[in-house]
Amino acid sequence: MCGICGVISNKKLERNSVLAMSRSMFHRGPDGEGTYFEDNLGIAMRRLSIIDLSGGWQPIYSEDRSLILFMNGEIYNYIELRNELKQKGHFFSTNSDAEVIVHLYEDYGCDCFSYLRGMFAIALWDTKQKQLILARDRMGEKPLYLYRDGQNFIFASELRTILASGLIEKNISAKAVDMFFHFQYIPEPYTILDKVRKLPPASYIVVKQNLSESEFVYWRMEDAPLLSADPYEMMSEKLNEVGKLIIRSDVPVGVALSGGIDSSLVAALASRQYGNQMHAFTVGYENRPATDERNVAKRIADYLGMAFHEIELNARSFIQAFPSVCQACDDPIADISAFGYYSVSKAAKEMNVPVLLQGQGGDELAWGYKWVRDSYKLSQLKHSICAGNLSAQMKLFGLIAKERINNPRIRKYGKDFLGLSKSFRLIQGMKKSPNAIPFYSVLDNFESDYSFLYGDLLKDYPKSDFKFECNVDNISIALTKLICETYLLENGIAQGDRLSMANSVELRLPLIDYQLVETIVGLRKNCDDITDKPKKLFTNVAERMLPEWLFAIPKKGFTPPVELWSNELLRVYGERFLDGNLIKLGIINEKTSKRLAHGLRSPSIGFPLFFNALVLEFYLDTLSN
Repeated sequence: MCGICGVISNKKLERNSVLAMSRSMFHRGPDGEGTYFEDNLGIAMRRLSIIDLSGGWQPIYSEDRSLILFMNGEIYNYIELRNELKQKGHFFSTNSDAEVIVHLYEDYGCDCFSYLRGMFAIALWDTKQKQLILARDRMGEKPLYLYRDGQNFIFASELRTILASGLIEKNISAKAVDMFFHFQYIPEPYTILDKVRKLPPASYIVVKQNLSESEFVYWRMEDAPLLSADPYEMMSEKLNEVGKLIIRSDVPVGVALSGGIDSSLVAALASRQYGNQMHAFTVGYENRPATDERNVAKRIADYLGMAFHEIELNARSFIQAFPSVCQACDDPIADISAFGYYSVSKAAKEMNVPVLLQGQGGDELAWGYKWVRDSYKLSQLKHSICAGNLSAQMKLFGLIAKERINNPRIRKYGKDFLGLSKSFRLIQGMKKSPNAIPFYSVLDNFESDYSFLYGDLLKDYPKSDFKFECNVDNISIALTKLICETYLLENGIAQGDRLSMANSVELRLPLIDYQLVETIVGLRKNCDDITDKPKKLFTNVAERMLPEWLFAIPKKGFTPPVELWSNELLRVYGERFLDGNLIKLGIINEKTSKRLAHGLRSPSIGFPLFFNALVLEFYLDTLSN
């Protein structure tokens, strides 16, 4: 059940708007459609049949038909909830996981969302209260875009579906464009359009018939209770529990297996429950460059007794698919690995495996990224630096210089070789905003000034001054929250959802199960693990389930041959910069368009800036279609 949309209006609703929205997300649910209409309200959904294939059609009604439910996602603990609700006297008309939500709402009202374990975006129309309730899961696995003006409140699982209503203004947000060039994605709740936003994860919104609205947060990861038990025992217990829940499905289940620890752990957990029926999918690259992990993935699949499927990608297929993949992301996301993820889900669909597990979240939750660990070190120095402590400042200089000396890309392209300018900027930023956490600001590419790119749309937009503040005293937990609410949410989760749904495949992410997240945060409150070996929380469990040789292999993911692919992109599509969307909309200026067409790189470390710009160029086609 993979796409929902709707409109609540202060005038009589034109049904064709809602039906057009539903048609726009056919790829999210090709198995069927459901609708509900009143004079001023219309809700629709597209269904990808995963659980209760014959009976789980939506909308789902309460016993007295006063509640009308539409849901995108899966409720993994629905069997346990169903049994509890039956004991309390509730009658069920389907075997669908979604139906438990209606009965929970009857008992608990909007507190019902706290009982759900899974990934979901929910639309519930309460005919007695004349209110529409929209909710999103805790970690944001399922999206929900919102738009409102003086006449309509519109919601949908995808931005292109909001556009399909024909009821909105398409004003591009200068702030969002600037954010994109710094982050390589647009952070939530912002979108490329001024009046469209995303409902934050772990939130619900109540919209009355007069379009008044109230928004609430029902969960925060930092509120997880402190845990003092043995970390291995706690993690092992919770991971095995997740493994049992995450494979609940009435259709075949597979796993995206990159050869890394996270996806291998997910495969091992699932195969314990699912046996040799599991399918493993991986990608490799023409001529088998160093980033090709097919051999590793094949060895893991054989070890676990899984059917193995490999897909070989090349520059030619990447170039051909690039425009459609950019648009399939539904948000501009400049990640060259996207084609690999898209290809894996496409292969799963072709093999009639409509549910795919992936190891997303392990790096974000267990210190897998060096730059986040560097952020922790700088955060520890921050107070001393703000107080003018010279030894703390010198220590910061040393940390930055060491990082840059060991970075071959900086040695090749970097003007600020030892990082003196970067260090001074960080110190100034800390003193200017003592409550802010050094976070993305530790990255050279993020710190670059992109104002030289901008055309008329952004000429009056002030240079962004990004501050990362988190009202959590524990630095480790603050950083965990920040990385989950930024990079994981928009580059990882959003990209995974859109690219899998583009192929009508449901993606599940076991490692960001909210109870597993609470376990990690609870353990971290008792004993900070950031100085431990990266990924220790997961590798301690994985070492008992997977072969020893795996843990000596460096992390690669679905990383393609970046230099070759980006150069081919420039050769084939570079001239788009001279007369394409970016120049027509005033996002870039004419001088810069010519530089981009010749392969403009970031001024600090040589990152192919033209790649980011080309992602945005092709993404913007969605606004004109």
